[in-house]
Amino acid sequence: MRELDIQSRLEDTQRGEITCSKQILIDNKTTMGKINELVGVKIVFASLFLVFSVFFFGTTGVVFGQAAEICNGKDDNGDGVVDEGLNCDHYLSYLLDKSINPIGVVLRDQFIDPTDFTLVLIERLLNPVRKLHEGLAFNPKRPNLHYLAYRLQSSASFVPRSVLIENQFERNIITVTKPRYLLTPTGKKKAGIPIERILSTVPTSVADKLIASVVPPIPQNANHYLCYDVEPYNIAKGVTLRDQFQNRQFEVIRGLYLCNPAEKTHNGKVSEIVDRDNHLMCYEVIPHNQINRKVITHDQFGIKSQTAVRTEEICVPTVKTLLPPNGVHPLGKTPEIN
Repeated sequence: MRELDIQSRLEDTQRGEITCSKQILIDNKTTMGKINELVGVKIVFASLFLVFSVFFFGTTGVVFGQAAEICNGKDDNGDGVVDEGLNCDHYLSYLLDKSINPIGVVLRDQFIDPTDFTLVLIERLLNPVRKLHEGLAFNPKRPNLHYLAYRLQSSASFVPRSVLIENQFERNIITVTKPRYLLTPTGKKKAGIPIERILSTVPTSVADKLIASVVPPIPQNANHYLCYDVEPYNIAKGVTLRDQFQNRQFEVIRGLYLCNPAEKTHNGKVSEIVDRDNHLMCYEVIPHNQINRKVITHDQFGIKSQTAVRTEEICVPTVKTLLPPNGVHPLGKTPEIN
């Protein structure tokens, strides 16, 4: 009997150990399951965070503090290449006052879906310009690429938004308020002949020869830009500018327009965006130097004789970062402003 009792106790002990081992295995599996769930949640959040940063900023570099490469003659991102892959052409704008017959276009950019606009007036000629600032010279890579700025009208509403801009002058958060101009790639030639009147009175064969010899071609493979008013703000920078009309010092005094690369549709022809990364920020300069130079311009909308009246703005290559609606960095921080 005693042996049976001992045997029974041994069996109970073994059963207890087995039960305990099973419970430990179950507990371990439960713990590992929770760990896996936690890791999975972290991965999901990390993925969502990256998607969020790319959606709002176009890159993870802004979120993780990587410096943006801007046109400033420096190696901003530390990879050993100065102004890497950037279009660093600058433009000096001149007042025009050219009335036109209204032109209908459809425009689309990062701010707006395809929207109907009417072009009602030509207000600016943008000349490529050599800029000297803080000892650095920027020469235009495409000296034959000019732009005409057409004043826009539209019945569509626009919701103001905040963006972070970075260029050689500043790093700043600005508020974009409404569309103002369409910039079209334009050929330009200094000439004082009334080309439009002449072309309308001579035979086609003569007109074709005249166009070939006198009228500049339309530049190809170039962006159109949709320019927006911004809430004006003061800035103080000194630059020396040289273009086809003048070579002198100017003072940059006020931020006025931000120009996005834009897709343009006119009469069924779509002009695609060539360089999505290059934006222009336009600043008022003084003095508003009177020049009154006669030019011939040629863009998709025709050949025109025009008069560049006076200096108005400098437009500089700019990196733009679209901010969330509240203008706050996704990590809860407002970007540092210089």
